[in-house]
Amino acid sequence: MFDPLYPFTGEVLQAAIKSGSCYFVRNTFICSACLPQQQLKGCFIITHYNDKAKADAHYNSSANDKYRFLYHWSEEEHQQKLLNAASNPIGYKIYSSCFIPNFEKRIGKEIKNNINRLIHFLSNQKQKRNEKATVDFYLQFGILYVTIGFAGQQISVKFIDIQSY
Repeated sequence: MFDPLYPFTGEVLQAAIKSGSCYFVRNTFICSACLPQQQLKGCFIITHYNDKAKADAHYNSSANDKYRFLYHWSEEEHQQKLLNAASNPIGYKIYSSCFIPNFEKRIGKEIKNNINRLIHFLSNQKQKRNEKATVDFYLQFGILYVTIGFAGQQISVKFIDIQSY
């Protein structure tokens, strides 16, 4: 499975704190690596913020997620929960909001083929060999999106939709 995001580890947590982040939002994360693994108790993403308003906006955007949580690093109980999440607890897959450097080079043939099929479906055009599509990944409130540019068009879709297309 292709995962462009780092797992949430102690190193990631410490780097976020060192850079001034003191708010962390956990929400359910849907990705292909989590779907087939029925033994998982949960799959989450923890996004770090140094701005309370941005953390609140993220938290409020996932109002229907019963697992969402806003951690404040200043609270000792929250520190312990974040350290536990960073310890790779059994039964959980927890991602950070940090992209793996050069993850684009790891995109496999299956994802590329799914993107090409999606381009064909949406534009009713087959991509020519010399035409390149631009593909950019981004996170918005804990959801991984892909922006695809092709033939003057630009669309954004959830990455899970591309993985399962």
